[in-house]
Amino acid sequence: RINKKWSQSIDLSKNDRMWKDCIDTANESTDAEIIEGLLRFFCETSEKECFCAALYTCYAHVSPDVALELGWLNGYHNYVMPFFIQNMRQTHKRL
Repeated sequence: RINKKWSQSIDLSKNDRMWKDCIDTANESTDAEIIEGLLRFFCETSEKECFCAALYTCYAHVSPDVALELGWLNGYHNYVMPFFIQNMRQTHKRL
């Protein structure tokens, strides 16, 4: 992470099953593609709690349509709902 090699750092953390490090690295990268890839990885490996934690931690960098798509396709409705509640709240505040 120090050298800003986000993808390599995340891959190493995935191999070691260090999910918190993966999430923190993705958030630190602020790269939507990296974060989306991590969310998709958590869906593929059925890591529901990690999916939810990644949405919460990387909230500012996750597009709502990506969160909705992944939540719907994988049946993670209860895990994606906190993200959408926060998103609706922020949208309502801006309007």
